Amino acid sequence: MTDKPDFQISAQTTALIERLRECSIGETITYASLSDSIGEDVQRKRHYLTSALKSLLDDGVIFGTVTGKGIKRLEAAELPAIGDKSILHIRRTARRTRKRLAIASRMNDVPNDVRIAINAKSAVLGVIEHVSTRKAVEVAIEKVKEGDVTVPPMKVIEALLPKK
Repeated sequence: MTDKPDFQISAQTTALIERLRECSIGETITYASLSDSIGEDVQRKRHYLTSALKSLLDDGVIFGTVTGKGIKRLEAAELPAIGDKSILHIRRTARRTRKRLAIASRMNDVPNDVRIAINAKSAVLGVIEHVSTRKAVEVAIEKVKEGDVTVPPMKVIEALLPKK
């Protein structure tokens, strides 16, 4: 007997997978159409759609959200926008959190060991904020153009450091 749970794909998720596989590149499917496919509101039962999209991702079928309408099977030219959206979100989250930590660190009743932990985490968030700028993305693109299709993250970080 194993301790691992035995996850089963629901009938609703299976129906969505089949419906989404029929979608051609560049096509948008409305939430209403997806809801009709499973007999339930996919916006209220989002987990069915999330599971279907994750399953299709393993097969290289990638969708993006069309706000308020549905989802779209992305064309090749639209794929980099996935990274742009995530990078922007990560940068903003890092910046907001650093500000909150700075305020917490200035409080008089914060013990030194807590202040050290706050400053260390703030420093890491500062690095994340720095490497998630538009300039950092441009540097990464240039590194990819220089050679390998995939660039080790440390090469991008090294390229962002001041030259000695």
